[in-house]
Amino acid sequence: MTALDTVWTVFTAITFPFYLIFSIIYGSIEYALGHKVKKFQERVFTPKGSVKRVAVVGGGCSGITSAKEALEAGFEVVVFEQTECLGGNWVLRKQEAHASIYKSTSINTSKQMMCFSDYPMADYVSTYPHHEHIVKYFNDYADEFGVRKYVRFNTQVVSVEQNTATGKWTVKTRPSDGTPLYLAGKAQFNESELKSEEFDAVMVANGHHSVPRSASFPGLENFKGHVMHSHGYRDPKTPYDFSGKRTVVVGIGNSGADLATELSRVGQVYLSTRSGAWVIPKFLVGFAMDHLAYNRILMVLLPLKAVIRISSMILQLITTIVQGRPKGWNLDPGVGVFQAHVTMQPELLGRVGTGTVVVKPNIKSFEKDGHSIRFDDGTVVDHIDAVVLCTGYVIKFDFFKDQDKMLVCSKVDKKAGFEEVSENQVRLFENVWNPDLCRTGQQDATIAPTIAFIGLVQPLGAIMPISEIQARWATLVWKGALGLPSQEDMVRRIEDCQKDIKKRYLHRARHTIQVDFPIYLETIASYLGCVPSIKNNKDILKELLLLPTFPPSYRLE
Repeated sequence: MTALDTVWTVFTAITFPFYLIFSIIYGSIEYALGHKVKKFQERVFTPKGSVKRVAVVGGGCSGITSAKEALEAGFEVVVFEQTECLGGNWVLRKQEAHASIYKSTSINTSKQMMCFSDYPMADYVSTYPHHEHIVKYFNDYADEFGVRKYVRFNTQVVSVEQNTATGKWTVKTRPSDGTPLYLAGKAQFNESELKSEEFDAVMVANGHHSVPRSASFPGLENFKGHVMHSHGYRDPKTPYDFSGKRTVVVGIGNSGADLATELSRVGQVYLSTRSGAWVIPKFLVGFAMDHLAYNRILMVLLPLKAVIRISSMILQLITTIVQGRPKGWNLDPGVGVFQAHVTMQPELLGRVGTGTVVVKPNIKSFEKDGHSIRFDDGTVVDHIDAVVLCTGYVIKFDFFKDQDKMLVCSKVDKKAGFEEVSENQVRLFENVWNPDLCRTGQQDATIAPTIAFIGLVQPLGAIMPISEIQARWATLVWKGALGLPSQEDMVRRIEDCQKDIKKRYLHRARHTIQVDFPIYLETIASYLGCVPSIKNNKDILKELLLLPTFPPSYRLE
Protein backbone atom coordinates (compact mmCIF):
# COMPACT_ATOMS: atom_id res chain seq x y z
CA MET A 1 0.00 0.00 0.00
CA THR A 2 1.41 3.38 -1.01
CA ALA A 3 1.51 6.45 1.23
CA LEU A 4 -1.35 7.92 -0.80
CA ASP A 5 -3.41 4.76 -0.23
CA THR A 6 -2.73 5.01 3.51
CA VAL A 7 -3.89 8.63 3.60
CA TRP A 8 -6.99 7.70 1.62
CA THR A 9 -7.81 4.81 3.96
CA VAL A 10 -7.45 6.96 7.08
CA PHE A 11 -9.56 9.68 5.50
CA THR A 12 -12.28 7.16 4.58
CA ALA A 13 -12.30 5.65 8.07
CA ILE A 14 -12.64 9.09 9.71
CA THR A 15 -15.40 10.29 7.40
CA PHE A 16 -17.38 7.05 7.46
CA PRO A 17 -19.45 7.81 10.62
CA PHE A 18 -20.50 11.14 9.10
CA TYR A 19 -21.40 9.40 5.85
CA LEU A 20 -23.44 6.85 7.80
CA ILE A 21 -25.44 9.59 9.52
CA PHE A 22 -25.94 11.39 6.22
CA SER A 23 -27.13 8.16 4.55
CA ILE A 24 -29.68 7.53 7.28
CA ILE A 25 -31.02 11.08 7.07
CA TYR A 26 -31.03 11.14 3.27
CA GLY A 27 -32.59 7.68 3.08
CA SER A 28 -35.29 8.73 5.53
CA ILE A 29 -36.08 11.77 3.38
CA GLU A 30 -36.33 9.49 0.34
CA TYR A 31 -38.67 7.27 2.27
CA ALA A 32 -40.82 10.24 3.30
CA LEU A 33 -40.99 11.35 -0.33
CA GLY A 34 -42.21 7.92 -1.37
CA HIS A 35 -39.10 6.51 -3.06
CA LYS A 36 -39.34 3.23 -1.19
CA VAL A 37 -41.16 0.42 -2.99
CA LYS A 38 -44.83 1.05 -2.38
CA LYS A 39 -47.41 -1.58 -1.62
CA PHE A 40 -49.73 -1.79 -4.59
CA GLN A 41 -53.40 -2.58 -4.83
CA GLU A 42 -54.05 -5.85 -6.64
CA ARG A 43 -55.97 -5.12 -9.83
CA VAL A 44 -54.93 -7.82 -12.30
CA PHE A 45 -55.86 -11.44 -11.60
CA THR A 46 -55.86 -14.89 -13.14
CA PRO A 47 -59.30 -16.54 -13.17
CA LYS A 48 -59.13 -19.54 -10.82
CA GLY A 49 -58.82 -22.82 -12.66
CA SER A 50 -57.84 -21.21 -15.96
CA VAL A 51 -54.21 -22.32 -15.68
CA LYS A 52 -53.75 -26.07 -15.51
CA ARG A 53 -50.84 -26.96 -17.78
CA VAL A 54 -47.50 -25.14 -17.52
CA ALA A 55 -44.43 -25.35 -19.78
CA VAL A 56 -41.01 -24.67 -18.30
CA VAL A 57 -38.23 -23.82 -20.75
CA GLY A 58 -34.82 -24.86 -19.42
CA GLY A 59 -33.49 -27.38 -16.91
CA GLY A 60 -30.94 -25.19 -15.14
CA CYS A 61 -31.30 -23.72 -11.67
CA SER A 62 -34.17 -21.43 -12.70
CA GLY A 63 -35.97 -24.21 -14.55
CA ILE A 64 -35.89 -26.81 -11.80
CA THR A 65 -37.15 -24.41 -9.12
CA SER A 66 -39.87 -23.18 -11.51
CA ALA A 67 -41.00 -26.76 -12.07
CA LYS A 68 -40.91 -27.53 -8.35
CA GLU A 69 -43.05 -24.51 -7.48
CA ALA A 70 -45.49 -25.21 -10.33
CA LEU A 71 -45.88 -28.82 -9.20
CA GLU A 72 -46.51 -27.76 -5.63
CA ALA A 73 -49.18 -25.35 -6.93
CA GLY A 74 -50.97 -28.33 -8.46
CA PHE A 75 -50.22 -27.65 -12.13
CA GLU A 76 -49.44 -30.23 -14.79
CA VAL A 77 -45.81 -29.48 -15.68
CA VAL A 78 -43.54 -30.22 -18.61
CA VAL A 79 -39.87 -29.13 -18.52
CA PHE A 80 -38.05 -28.84 -21.83
CA GLU A 81 -34.27 -29.29 -21.56
CA GLN A 82 -32.22 -29.31 -24.76
CA THR A 83 -29.30 -31.31 -23.32
CA GLU A 84 -29.08 -34.72 -21.68
CA CYS A 85 -28.86 -33.50 -18.06
CA LEU A 86 -29.93 -30.91 -15.52
CA GLY A 87 -27.74 -28.04 -14.38
CA GLY A 88 -27.68 -25.56 -17.25
CA ASN A 89 -24.39 -23.72 -17.74
CA TRP A 90 -23.00 -25.14 -14.47
CA VAL A 91 -22.41 -28.43 -16.28
CA LEU A 92 -18.89 -28.76 -17.69
CA ARG A 93 -19.34 -29.66 -21.34
CA LYS A 94 -16.88 -30.61 -24.03
CA GLN A 95 -18.69 -28.92 -26.90
CA GLU A 96 -17.75 -25.27 -27.25
CA ALA A 97 -21.12 -24.30 -28.70
CA HIS A 98 -23.12 -24.79 -25.51
CA ALA A 99 -23.04 -22.50 -22.49
CA SER A 100 -20.68 -23.95 -19.90
CA ILE A 101 -18.33 -23.10 -17.09
CA TYR A 102 -14.59 -23.89 -17.09
CA LYS A 103 -12.94 -26.65 -15.06
CA SER A 104 -11.77 -24.42 -12.22
CA THR A 105 -15.07 -22.56 -11.73
CA SER A 106 -16.35 -22.00 -8.21
CA ILE A 107 -19.31 -19.79 -7.40
CA ASN A 108 -18.76 -16.23 -6.18
CA THR A 109 -21.50 -16.31 -3.56
CA SER A 110 -21.50 -18.38 -0.39
CA LYS A 111 -23.46 -21.63 -0.24
CA GLN A 112 -25.67 -20.20 2.50
CA MET A 113 -26.74 -17.31 0.27
CA MET A 114 -27.06 -19.29 -2.99
CA CYS A 115 -29.19 -22.19 -1.72
CA PHE A 116 -32.91 -22.54 -2.34
CA SER A 117 -34.96 -21.50 0.66
CA ASP A 118 -36.19 -24.98 1.58
CA TYR A 119 -33.16 -27.05 0.63
CA PRO A 120 -29.80 -26.14 2.26
CA MET A 121 -26.49 -27.32 0.85
CA ALA A 122 -24.65 -30.14 2.61
CA ASP A 123 -22.27 -29.36 5.48
CA TYR A 124 -19.31 -30.95 3.69
CA VAL A 125 -19.55 -28.49 0.78
CA SER A 126 -17.08 -25.60 0.95
CA THR A 127 -18.25 -22.03 1.54
CA TYR A 128 -17.80 -21.14 -2.14
CA PRO A 129 -18.70 -24.43 -3.85
CA HIS A 130 -16.94 -25.89 -6.86
CA HIS A 131 -19.14 -26.37 -9.93
CA GLU A 132 -19.28 -30.15 -9.42
CA HIS A 133 -20.89 -29.68 -6.01
CA ILE A 134 -23.34 -27.15 -7.45
CA VAL A 135 -24.46 -29.52 -10.21
CA LYS A 136 -24.90 -32.31 -7.64
CA TYR A 137 -26.94 -29.95 -5.47
CA PHE A 138 -29.25 -29.09 -8.39
CA ASN A 139 -29.76 -32.77 -9.20
CA ASP A 140 -30.39 -33.67 -5.56
CA TYR A 141 -32.91 -30.83 -5.35
CA ALA A 142 -34.72 -32.03 -8.48
CA ASP A 143 -34.87 -35.59 -7.12
CA GLU A 144 -35.97 -34.49 -3.64
CA PHE A 145 -38.98 -32.64 -5.04
CA GLY A 146 -39.80 -35.08 -7.84
CA VAL A 147 -38.96 -32.76 -10.72
CA ARG A 148 -36.86 -35.11 -12.86
CA LYS A 149 -39.71 -37.29 -14.12
CA TYR A 150 -41.34 -34.23 -15.68
CA VAL A 151 -38.24 -33.27 -17.68
CA ARG A 152 -38.01 -34.05 -21.39
CA PHE A 153 -34.28 -34.23 -22.03
CA ASN A 154 -32.70 -33.65 -25.45
CA THR A 155 -35.74 -31.59 -26.44
CA GLN A 156 -35.23 -28.16 -27.91
CA VAL A 157 -37.89 -25.45 -27.88
CA VAL A 158 -37.97 -23.78 -31.30
CA SER A 159 -41.14 -21.71 -31.04
CA VAL A 160 -43.34 -20.20 -28.32
CA GLU A 161 -46.41 -18.33 -29.57
CA GLN A 162 -49.63 -17.18 -27.94
CA ASN A 163 -53.03 -17.64 -29.50
CA THR A 164 -54.46 -14.15 -29.06
CA ALA A 165 -58.03 -15.49 -29.23
CA THR A 166 -57.72 -18.14 -26.48
CA GLY A 167 -54.68 -16.86 -24.57
CA LYS A 168 -53.12 -20.32 -24.67
CA TRP A 169 -49.51 -20.93 -25.73
CA THR A 170 -48.32 -23.19 -28.52
CA VAL A 171 -44.87 -24.63 -27.83
CA LYS A 172 -43.06 -26.33 -30.69
CA THR A 173 -40.10 -28.61 -29.96
CA ARG A 174 -37.74 -30.94 -31.77
CA PRO A 175 -35.20 -33.61 -30.79
CA SER A 176 -31.90 -31.97 -29.86
CA ASP A 177 -28.23 -32.92 -29.93
CA GLY A 178 -27.46 -30.05 -27.55
CA THR A 179 -26.60 -27.48 -30.22
CA PRO A 180 -28.13 -24.13 -29.19
CA LEU A 181 -30.91 -22.76 -31.35
CA TYR A 182 -28.96 -19.64 -32.31
CA LEU A 183 -26.37 -21.89 -33.96
CA ALA A 184 -28.67 -24.60 -35.30
CA GLY A 185 -30.92 -22.09 -37.06
CA LYS A 186 -34.66 -22.51 -37.55
CA ALA A 187 -34.30 -22.79 -41.33
CA GLN A 188 -32.59 -26.18 -40.98
CA PHE A 189 -35.55 -27.80 -39.23
CA ASN A 190 -37.67 -30.36 -40.96
CA GLU A 191 -41.30 -29.56 -40.22
CA SER A 192 -42.04 -33.25 -39.77
CA GLU A 193 -39.71 -33.50 -36.76
CA LEU A 194 -41.44 -30.70 -34.89
CA LYS A 195 -43.89 -31.52 -32.11
CA SER A 196 -46.56 -28.98 -31.18
CA GLU A 197 -48.28 -28.80 -27.77
CA GLU A 198 -50.63 -26.38 -26.07
CA PHE A 199 -50.12 -24.89 -22.59
CA ASP A 200 -52.03 -22.48 -20.40
CA ALA A 201 -48.85 -20.77 -19.15
CA VAL A 202 -45.12 -20.65 -19.85
CA MET A 203 -42.15 -20.07 -17.53
CA VAL A 204 -39.11 -18.94 -19.54
CA ALA A 205 -36.20 -20.12 -17.40
CA ASN A 206 -33.38 -20.94 -19.78
CA GLY A 207 -31.09 -18.11 -18.69
CA HIS A 208 -29.27 -15.30 -20.45
CA HIS A 209 -25.69 -16.61 -20.59
CA SER A 210 -25.81 -18.65 -23.77
CA VAL A 211 -25.16 -16.30 -26.71
CA PRO A 212 -21.68 -14.73 -26.45
CA ARG A 213 -21.32 -11.06 -27.29
CA SER A 214 -18.62 -10.48 -29.85
CA ALA A 215 -16.30 -7.49 -29.79
CA SER A 216 -14.96 -5.56 -32.76
CA PHE A 217 -11.68 -3.67 -32.84
CA PRO A 218 -9.98 -1.88 -35.75
CA GLY A 219 -7.54 -4.20 -37.49
CA LEU A 220 -8.74 -7.38 -35.77
CA GLU A 221 -8.80 -9.07 -39.16
CA ASN A 222 -5.01 -8.58 -39.31
CA PHE A 223 -4.36 -10.59 -36.16
CA LYS A 224 -2.63 -13.91 -36.89
CA GLY A 225 -2.98 -15.41 -33.43
CA HIS A 226 -5.84 -17.27 -31.76
CA VAL A 227 -9.05 -15.37 -30.91
CA MET A 228 -11.83 -16.86 -28.81
CA HIS A 229 -14.65 -15.92 -26.46
CA SER A 230 -14.51 -17.08 -22.84
CA HIS A 231 -17.73 -18.95 -23.63
CA GLY A 232 -15.58 -21.68 -25.20
CA TYR A 233 -12.78 -21.78 -22.61
CA ARG A 234 -12.41 -24.92 -20.50
CA ASP A 235 -8.85 -24.93 -19.12
CA PRO A 236 -5.37 -23.58 -20.08
CA LYS A 237 -5.00 -26.33 -22.69
CA THR A 238 -8.57 -26.60 -23.98
CA PRO A 239 -9.57 -25.75 -26.65
CA TYR A 240 -6.23 -23.93 -27.15
CA ASP A 241 -2.90 -24.50 -25.44
CA PHE A 242 -1.96 -21.24 -23.72
CA SER A 243 1.23 -22.64 -22.21
CA GLY A 244 4.10 -20.20 -22.67
CA LYS A 245 1.88 -17.85 -24.66
CA ARG A 246 1.43 -14.08 -24.40
CA THR A 247 -2.31 -13.54 -24.04
CA VAL A 248 -4.55 -10.49 -23.97
CA VAL A 249 -7.72 -10.99 -21.92
CA VAL A 250 -10.41 -8.42 -22.76
CA GLY A 251 -12.84 -7.56 -19.97
CA ILE A 252 -12.73 -7.52 -16.18
CA GLY A 253 -15.97 -9.19 -15.19
CA ASN A 254 -15.66 -12.32 -13.11
CA SER A 255 -14.80 -14.45 -16.16
CA GLY A 256 -12.12 -12.01 -17.29
CA ALA A 257 -10.55 -11.90 -13.83
CA ASP A 258 -10.70 -15.68 -13.46
CA LEU A 259 -9.13 -16.36 -16.85
CA ALA A 260 -6.45 -13.69 -16.46
CA THR A 261 -5.49 -15.21 -13.11
CA GLU A 262 -5.50 -18.80 -14.40
CA LEU A 263 -3.66 -18.12 -17.66
CA SER A 264 -1.00 -16.06 -15.88
CA ARG A 265 0.17 -19.32 -14.24
CA VAL A 266 1.16 -20.72 -17.64
CA GLY A 267 2.14 -17.59 -19.55
CA GLN A 268 2.19 -13.78 -19.66
CA VAL A 269 -1.21 -12.05 -19.54
CA TYR A 270 -2.29 -8.52 -20.43
CA LEU A 271 -5.68 -7.64 -18.98
CA SER A 272 -7.47 -5.01 -21.08
CA THR A 273 -10.31 -3.12 -19.41
CA ARG A 274 -12.11 0.02 -20.52
CA SER A 275 -13.54 0.88 -17.11
CA GLY A 276 -11.67 -0.92 -14.30
CA ALA A 277 -13.43 -2.66 -11.42
CA TRP A 278 -13.69 -3.10 -7.69
CA VAL A 279 -12.02 -6.43 -6.88
CA ILE A 280 -13.66 -7.73 -3.72
CA PRO A 281 -12.18 -10.30 -1.29
CA LYS A 282 -14.23 -13.44 -0.71
CA PHE A 283 -13.46 -13.63 3.00
CA LEU A 284 -12.91 -11.13 5.76
CA VAL A 285 -12.00 -12.08 9.37
CA GLY A 286 -13.16 -15.62 8.65
CA PHE A 287 -16.57 -14.69 7.24
CA ALA A 288 -17.81 -14.91 3.69
CA MET A 289 -18.05 -11.39 2.31
CA ASP A 290 -21.75 -11.67 1.43
CA HIS A 291 -22.47 -12.57 5.08
CA LEU A 292 -21.11 -9.18 6.07
CA ALA A 293 -22.56 -7.15 3.21
CA TYR A 294 -26.22 -8.07 3.67
CA ASN A 295 -27.75 -7.76 7.13
CA ARG A 296 -31.44 -7.75 8.00
CA ILE A 297 -31.21 -5.30 10.89
CA LEU A 298 -30.29 -2.57 8.40
CA MET A 299 -33.28 -3.51 6.26
CA VAL A 300 -35.57 -3.28 9.30
CA LEU A 301 -34.24 0.06 10.53
CA LEU A 302 -33.54 1.89 7.29
CA PRO A 303 -35.14 2.67 3.93
CA LEU A 304 -33.97 0.26 1.23
CA LYS A 305 -31.89 2.82 -0.69
CA ALA A 306 -30.06 3.80 2.49
CA VAL A 307 -29.22 0.11 3.07
CA ILE A 308 -27.46 -0.12 -0.29
CA ARG A 309 -25.70 3.18 0.25
CA ILE A 310 -24.37 2.12 3.65
CA SER A 311 -23.45 -1.40 2.52
CA SER A 312 -21.59 0.10 -0.42
CA MET A 313 -19.65 2.46 1.82
CA ILE A 314 -18.76 -0.31 4.27
CA LEU A 315 -17.59 -2.64 1.51
CA GLN A 316 -15.64 0.14 -0.16
CA LEU A 317 -13.93 1.01 3.12
CA ILE A 318 -13.07 -2.61 3.91
CA THR A 319 -11.73 -3.26 0.42
CA THR A 320 -9.58 -0.12 0.53
CA ILE A 321 -8.13 -1.05 3.93
CA VAL A 322 -7.37 -4.63 2.91
CA GLN A 323 -6.24 -4.16 -0.69
CA GLY A 324 -5.70 -0.46 -1.30
CA ARG A 325 -7.54 1.71 -3.79
CA PRO A 326 -8.28 0.19 -7.22
CA LYS A 327 -6.34 3.07 -8.78
CA GLY A 328 -3.18 1.70 -7.19
CA TRP A 329 -3.64 -1.47 -9.29
CA ASN A 330 -4.49 0.45 -12.49
CA LEU A 331 -8.07 -0.75 -12.04
CA ASP A 332 -9.78 2.52 -11.13
CA PRO A 333 -13.49 2.05 -12.01
CA GLY A 334 -14.26 5.73 -11.46
CA VAL A 335 -17.46 4.80 -9.60
CA GLY A 336 -18.52 3.40 -6.23
CA VAL A 337 -18.43 -0.27 -5.37
CA PHE A 338 -22.13 -0.92 -6.18
CA GLN A 339 -22.27 1.28 -9.28
CA ALA A 340 -20.93 -1.48 -11.48
CA HIS A 341 -20.89 -5.25 -11.23
CA VAL A 342 -18.12 -6.12 -8.78
CA THR A 343 -15.38 -8.68 -9.44
CA MET A 344 -14.61 -11.38 -6.86
CA GLN A 345 -11.18 -12.73 -7.73
CA PRO A 346 -8.76 -11.60 -5.01
CA GLU A 347 -5.94 -13.72 -6.50
CA LEU A 348 -5.90 -11.34 -9.45
CA LEU A 349 -4.23 -8.58 -7.46
CA GLY A 350 -1.44 -10.93 -6.44
CA ARG A 351 -0.81 -11.78 -10.09
CA VAL A 352 -0.81 -8.05 -10.95
CA GLY A 353 1.66 -7.50 -8.13
CA THR A 354 4.05 -10.08 -9.55
CA GLY A 355 3.76 -8.75 -13.10
CA THR A 356 2.37 -11.96 -14.59
CA VAL A 357 -0.79 -9.94 -15.25
CA VAL A 358 -0.30 -6.44 -16.64
CA VAL A 359 -3.37 -4.20 -16.60
CA LYS A 360 -3.92 -2.23 -19.80
CA PRO A 361 -6.67 0.15 -20.98
CA ASN A 362 -9.07 -0.61 -23.81
CA ILE A 363 -7.71 -1.89 -27.12
CA LYS A 364 -7.38 0.86 -29.72
CA SER A 365 -6.32 -1.29 -32.66
CA PHE A 366 -4.56 -4.42 -33.88
CA GLU A 367 -1.40 -3.58 -35.79
CA LYS A 368 -0.74 -4.65 -39.36
CA ASP A 369 2.13 -6.97 -38.40
CA GLY A 370 -0.49 -9.43 -37.09
CA HIS A 371 0.99 -9.87 -33.61
CA SER A 372 0.94 -6.42 -31.98
CA ILE A 373 -1.85 -4.56 -30.18
CA ARG A 374 -2.10 -0.84 -29.53
CA PHE A 375 -3.98 0.37 -26.46
CA ASP A 376 -5.80 3.62 -25.72
CA ASP A 377 -2.85 4.99 -23.75
CA GLY A 378 -0.66 4.75 -26.86
CA THR A 379 1.39 1.76 -25.67
CA VAL A 380 1.95 -1.20 -27.97
CA VAL A 381 2.46 -4.79 -26.84
CA ASP A 382 4.24 -7.05 -29.32
CA HIS A 383 4.33 -10.81 -29.91
CA ILE A 384 0.78 -11.51 -28.78
CA ASP A 385 -0.24 -15.12 -29.38
CA ALA A 386 -3.87 -15.14 -28.28
CA VAL A 387 -6.82 -12.92 -27.39
CA VAL A 388 -9.65 -14.06 -25.11
CA LEU A 389 -12.81 -11.97 -25.25
CA CYS A 390 -14.57 -11.92 -21.89
CA THR A 391 -17.17 -9.53 -23.22
CA GLY A 392 -20.36 -11.00 -21.79
CA TYR A 393 -23.51 -12.26 -23.41
CA VAL A 394 -26.45 -11.12 -25.49
CA ILE A 395 -29.93 -11.70 -24.09
CA LYS A 396 -31.53 -13.75 -26.82
CA PHE A 397 -34.59 -15.99 -26.93
CA ASP A 398 -34.65 -17.40 -30.45
CA PHE A 399 -37.92 -19.25 -29.94
CA PHE A 400 -39.86 -15.96 -29.93
CA LYS A 401 -40.96 -14.55 -33.28
CA ASP A 402 -40.56 -11.02 -31.87
CA GLN A 403 -38.33 -10.92 -28.78
CA ASP A 404 -38.84 -7.21 -28.10
CA LYS A 405 -42.59 -7.71 -28.00
CA MET A 406 -42.05 -10.16 -25.15
CA LEU A 407 -39.28 -8.39 -23.21
CA VAL A 408 -40.01 -4.71 -23.74
CA CYS A 409 -43.23 -3.14 -22.48
CA SER A 410 -44.26 -0.68 -25.19
CA LYS A 411 -45.85 1.71 -22.69
CA VAL A 412 -42.58 2.39 -20.83
CA ASP A 413 -40.81 5.65 -21.64
CA LYS A 414 -37.58 4.75 -23.45
CA LYS A 415 -35.82 7.72 -21.89
CA ALA A 416 -36.16 6.10 -18.47
CA GLY A 417 -33.41 3.57 -19.28
CA PHE A 418 -30.17 3.32 -21.25
CA GLU A 419 -31.24 4.94 -24.51
CA GLU A 420 -27.80 4.54 -26.09
CA VAL A 421 -27.54 0.80 -25.28
CA SER A 422 -29.21 -1.17 -28.07
CA GLU A 423 -28.56 -4.67 -26.70
CA ASN A 424 -30.15 -6.46 -23.78
CA GLN A 425 -33.12 -4.15 -23.41
CA VAL A 426 -35.59 -5.58 -20.88
CA ARG A 427 -38.56 -3.58 -19.60
CA LEU A 428 -40.63 -5.92 -17.46
CA PHE A 429 -42.40 -5.48 -14.13
CA GLU A 430 -39.79 -6.73 -11.65
CA ASN A 431 -38.11 -8.43 -14.64
CA VAL A 432 -40.87 -11.05 -14.65
CA TRP A 433 -44.10 -9.69 -16.19
CA ASN A 434 -44.84 -7.71 -19.36
CA PRO A 435 -47.92 -5.51 -18.79
CA ASP A 436 -48.53 -5.52 -22.56
CA LEU A 437 -49.45 -9.20 -22.32
CA CYS A 438 -52.37 -8.67 -19.97
CA ARG A 439 -55.66 -9.69 -21.57
CA THR A 440 -59.26 -8.57 -21.18
CA GLY A 441 -61.62 -11.12 -19.67
CA GLN A 442 -65.26 -11.23 -18.74
CA GLN A 443 -66.86 -7.97 -17.64
CA ASP A 444 -63.75 -6.15 -18.89
CA ALA A 445 -61.62 -7.64 -16.10
CA THR A 446 -57.87 -7.48 -16.75
CA ILE A 447 -56.23 -10.92 -16.76
CA ALA A 448 -52.60 -11.36 -15.68
CA PRO A 449 -49.99 -12.38 -18.26
CA THR A 450 -49.55 -16.15 -18.55
CA ILE A 451 -45.88 -15.99 -19.42
CA ALA A 452 -43.29 -15.29 -16.73
CA PHE A 453 -39.55 -14.75 -17.11
CA ILE A 454 -37.64 -16.52 -14.34
CA GLY A 455 -34.00 -15.63 -13.65
CA LEU A 456 -33.82 -12.76 -16.13
CA VAL A 457 -31.75 -10.65 -13.74
CA GLN A 458 -28.10 -9.85 -13.09
CA PRO A 459 -27.91 -9.74 -9.30
CA LEU A 460 -25.21 -8.47 -6.99
CA GLY A 461 -25.47 -11.88 -5.36
CA ALA A 462 -26.79 -15.35 -6.19
CA ILE A 463 -29.51 -15.93 -8.78
CA MET A 464 -30.91 -19.18 -7.32
CA PRO A 465 -33.00 -17.73 -4.46
CA ILE A 466 -34.18 -14.96 -6.78
CA SER A 467 -35.40 -17.43 -9.40
CA GLU A 468 -37.10 -19.42 -6.67
CA ILE A 469 -39.06 -16.48 -5.25
CA GLN A 470 -40.00 -15.36 -8.77
CA ALA A 471 -41.34 -18.85 -9.45
CA ARG A 472 -43.30 -18.82 -6.18
CA TRP A 473 -44.79 -15.48 -7.22
CA ALA A 474 -45.73 -16.62 -10.73
CA THR A 475 -47.44 -19.81 -9.58
CA LEU A 476 -49.42 -18.00 -6.86
CA VAL A 477 -50.61 -15.44 -9.42
CA TRP A 478 -51.69 -18.20 -11.82
CA LYS A 479 -53.50 -20.06 -9.05
CA GLY A 480 -55.50 -16.92 -8.43
CA ALA A 481 -54.12 -16.59 -4.89
CA LEU A 482 -52.38 -13.28 -5.64
CA GLY A 483 -52.96 -10.45 -8.05
CA LEU A 484 -50.73 -7.96 -9.84
CA PRO A 485 -51.04 -4.16 -9.81
CA SER A 486 -52.84 -2.35 -12.57
CA GLN A 487 -51.07 -2.04 -15.90
CA GLU A 488 -50.49 1.65 -15.19
CA ASP A 489 -48.88 0.90 -11.82
CA MET A 490 -46.68 -1.80 -13.35
CA VAL A 491 -45.50 0.62 -16.04
CA ARG A 492 -44.69 3.27 -13.43
CA ARG A 493 -42.72 0.73 -11.40
CA ILE A 494 -40.75 -0.34 -14.49
CA GLU A 495 -39.90 3.29 -15.26
CA ASP A 496 -38.82 3.94 -11.66
CA CYS A 497 -36.49 0.90 -11.75
CA GLN A 498 -35.10 1.94 -15.14
CA LYS A 499 -34.38 5.43 -13.84
CA ASP A 500 -32.60 4.02 -10.80
CA ILE A 501 -30.39 1.82 -12.98
CA LYS A 502 -29.65 4.69 -15.35
CA LYS A 503 -28.69 6.99 -12.49
CA ARG A 504 -26.59 4.48 -10.58
CA TYR A 505 -24.75 2.22 -13.03
CA LEU A 506 -22.33 2.63 -15.88
CA HIS A 507 -24.32 2.61 -19.11
CA ARG A 508 -23.38 -0.87 -20.28
CA ALA A 509 -25.39 -3.73 -21.78
CA ARG A 510 -24.47 -5.90 -18.77
CA HIS A 511 -26.26 -3.52 -16.40
CA THR A 512 -29.69 -3.41 -18.08
CA ILE A 513 -31.06 -6.18 -15.83
CA GLN A 514 -29.05 -5.37 -12.69
CA VAL A 515 -30.73 -5.91 -9.30
CA ASP A 516 -29.58 -5.82 -5.69
CA PHE A 517 -29.81 -9.30 -4.19
CA PRO A 518 -31.30 -8.48 -0.75
CA ILE A 519 -33.46 -5.58 -1.90
CA TYR A 520 -34.96 -7.54 -4.78
CA LEU A 521 -35.69 -10.56 -2.57
CA GLU A 522 -37.30 -8.33 0.04
CA THR A 523 -39.38 -6.57 -2.61
CA ILE A 524 -40.80 -9.75 -4.13
CA ALA A 525 -41.27 -11.22 -0.65
CA SER A 526 -43.39 -8.19 0.23
CA TYR A 527 -45.66 -8.99 -2.73
CA LEU A 528 -45.96 -12.58 -1.50
CA GLY A 529 -46.45 -11.57 2.12
CA CYS A 530 -43.47 -13.63 3.28
CA VAL A 531 -41.12 -10.94 4.63
CA PRO A 532 -39.99 -12.30 8.02
CA SER A 533 -42.02 -10.70 10.79
CA ILE A 534 -40.30 -9.66 14.01
CA LYS A 535 -43.60 -10.00 15.85
CA ASN A 536 -44.13 -13.60 14.70
CA ASN A 537 -40.54 -14.75 15.19
CA LYS A 538 -39.56 -13.44 18.61
CA ASP A 539 -38.05 -16.79 19.56
CA ILE A 540 -35.36 -16.34 16.87
CA LEU A 541 -35.23 -12.55 16.95
CA LYS A 542 -31.47 -12.35 17.53
CA GLU A 543 -30.70 -14.69 14.64
CA LEU A 544 -33.21 -12.99 12.38
CA LEU A 545 -31.78 -9.52 12.89
CA LEU A 546 -28.06 -10.18 13.24
CA LEU A 547 -27.53 -12.93 10.68
CA PRO A 548 -27.46 -12.21 6.94
CA THR A 549 -30.65 -12.30 4.86
CA PHE A 550 -30.40 -16.05 4.27
CA PRO A 551 -33.00 -17.41 1.78
CA PRO A 552 -34.67 -19.76 4.34
CA SER A 553 -35.89 -16.66 6.21
CA TYR A 554 -38.48 -16.24 3.43
CA ARG A 555 -40.14 -19.50 4.51
CA LEU A 556 -40.88 -18.33 8.06
CA GLU A 557 -44.22 -16.68 7.28
